[in-house]
Amino acid sequence: MRTDETVRRACVLLSGGFDSVAALYWARTRYSDVRALGFRYGQPHADAELAVAQAVAECAGVPFASLALADALGTGAGFFGGVAPHDDSTGTSRAFVPGRNLVFLAITAAHACAWWPSGGVHLVLGACQEDASGFPDCREWTLRLAEAALRAGIERELCVIAPFVDLTKAQILDGIRGDENA
Repeated sequence: MRTDETVRRACVLLSGGFDSVAALYWARTRYSDVRALGFRYGQPHADAELAVAQAVAECAGVPFASLALADALGTGAGFFGGVAPHDDSTGTSRAFVPGRNLVFLAITAAHACAWWPSGGVHLVLGACQEDASGFPDCREWTLRLAEAALRAGIERELCVIAPFVDLTKAQILDGIRGDENA
């Protein structure tokens, strides 16, 4: 994925899952100023996910903020309240929440602009090859379109970076193991 090497600031979408934790550590090796943002959106294990995200960010020395999306506050259903039950026979994961990452990217861009009022910023997420097969908003072309829309909307240098978009989870892990042995 394209990247502007002069940008030294990145905000990582951090769920606490393997892919996003790997993305956080990937960003720490490439950017001088890294922050992380997590979301409570009605997911079943929000407390555990966000506790892990907070702990990982602390271990990495990265400031972490957690945001609750408005519809997750009242009913607890959040995004999941509007997702019709379906099987995965169409190739779409049963956990699919339509456009979830697009919402997260827009909110993250707004926060990044508040944290860093001028200059460029990169938004980093841990989308990988396996995610892209069942989640359209984890596909490289969708992320490129989101990047273009966000850049137009904020009129600033902004890149959406998904360093693992072409890798499987096993390949990400192999890369981490390779970094440890280097």
